[in-house]
Amino acid sequence: MRLAPGFVSEPCGVEAFSVRFAPDGAFLAASGSHGQVSIYNVSTGQEAYRLNRNEKHPVKQVCWRPEREDAPLRTRGVLVGASTDGKLRQWHVTSGRLLQEFGDPNGEVGQLLCVDYSPDGTRMAAGGLQELWVFDEETKQLAV
Repeated sequence: MRLAPGFVSEPCGVEAFSVRFAPDGAFLAASGSHGQVSIYNVSTGQEAYRLNRNEKHPVKQVCWRPEREDAPLRTRGVLVGASTDGKLRQWHVTSGRLLQEFGDPNGEVGQLLCVDYSPDGTRMAAGGLQELWVFDEETKQLAV
């Protein structure tokens, strides 16, 4: 059996650190060393959205928030990225809006290297060079 790619993006000119499919499979998010996050339409292979356009710190990992089937459309399509400036950034993809920017409340995180949501979407965890943090999705505060 021979494998063939579903699509190949145009060269982005930087290292890609993270790629993640949206929960419905319609989009593919890719982050890299330039700090921007590209969202590709899986059916066309074309870039549909670009997030974090003015940031220069690499985004090491991206993760889509899990979605409930009965969730309103305005709350769907949320993506979070872990950045080397120690911040988590959360965007509404189709509007391109930065919803939240948060991280270690003491400001001593250093680089963030990874991020993931709990299966029910109520918490997110981020990992850095030496520590892990778990945040409440609603309040963006450290979970107890």
